[in-house]
Amino acid sequence: MEQIITFDFMVKLFRQYWRVLLILTILGGVIATVVTLWVIQPKYQANVQILVNRKHSSAAAELTGQQADVQMITTYKELITNSVVLKPARQALSEEADIRRSLETLKQAVSVTSTANSQVFSIVIRDQNAKASAIIANQIAATFKDRVQHIIKVNNVTIVAPAETPDTPVAPKKAINILIGLAGACCWVWRLRVSGSYLIAGCRR
Repeated sequence: MEQIITFDFMVKLFRQYWRVLLILTILGGVIATVVTLWVIQPKYQANVQILVNRKHSSAAAELTGQQADVQMITTYKELITNSVVLKPARQALSEEADIRRSLETLKQAVSVTSTANSQVFSIVIRDQNAKASAIIANQIAATFKDRVQHIIKVNNVTIVAPAETPDTPVAPKKAINILIGLAGACCWVWRLRVSGSYLIAGCRR
């Protein structure tokens, strides 16, 4: 016969096992804290803002050019995350800044963000080293600006805001991880106690 969990049963169960719930919930929080602070590597994020804009002789040409520049951002995104930019950027980082990252690592670290109908987009880098994240972002931006002139034969890219070394990591989210650890441990223990109590009750019938 299927058992039905009632409010009275839950209260009784809590009163009976609240010490176990409390101890294991705290233990879950401690484990989550240790993992968050000492096991998971922090990630720092650096951003470079780039403007796509060409000089035009008339207002009509400028409007048409702005629309074309906005559309070109999609193509630029593909170039930035492609080996055509990342390979020379990786080589420059190794030779000039003594920062060594594999090509695959750079591909995973770089992303491009933009706003609809805006001529400005951002190159975003996430890395375990705060200073390196800014250096990598600036190098990829500089390499992209150089390569795009040779590939597409246009000179419409301006770096308007170079990356700066971030002060704090963006991941992991310490408070969220700890709360998840506390809640997860509490729910797990509670579920075990509810299941165990019903099993015992069923055996006694």
